[in-house]
Amino acid sequence: MNNNPSSPTGQILAHALRYCTPCQSHEAVLCAIVPATPFVQDILPIRSILFRDWLIDTFHREHEIFPSASALRHAIKLFEAKARHSEFPRQSLALRTSHHGDSLNPTAILLDLANHDGDSVHITQEGWQITTTHQSFRRSPSHSRHQSPAPSPQPQFHQRRQRGYSQRSDQQAPTPSSSLKAPPAAAKPSSPASSAP
Repeated sequence: MNNNPSSPTGQILAHALRYCTPCQSHEAVLCAIVPATPFVQDILPIRSILFRDWLIDTFHREHEIFPSASALRHAIKLFEAKARHSEFPRQSLALRTSHHGDSLNPTAILLDLANHDGDSVHITQEGWQITTTHQSFRRSPSHSRHQSPAPSPQPQFHQRRQRGYSQRSDQQAPTPSSSLKAPPAAAKPSSPASSAP
């Protein structure tokens, strides 16, 4: 009798179903809701390399087994079938907002700041503040894996222009050479009276 009835494909599929939820987007894209942090989830297209890498990495870390290409391919195909026939509500691929209270008349609106601490902007009629919430946000891959670059204090082309201006200001303005003399004034014609004896 086989002590391990689960095939490699079955092990990978069971791992995927244990940690993520198959679903569809509003555009009928087959997706998986995967955990990113304790407070944040990502929605990844199942056919994307992001989902495949997530599945390989988490499966290897838990089981210390590197899945074969064929087993991984068949498991993803089965997971796609689960997503296609899932009764889970359709999801947005880039949802970073939530609310407290009634969705039509919320008491507060939450805007995800897309960091690993689960911080969000808590907006009410009285004002807003940054809080750490246990609300589960969903993000697109671009929001959860990229950081905005730090703003530069001054563009480089401005610095180059200023350096050019400072170099010019340090130099003395050119002056006419002393060897160059102004042309002599034209001689005035003498009057007939002055030429008479």
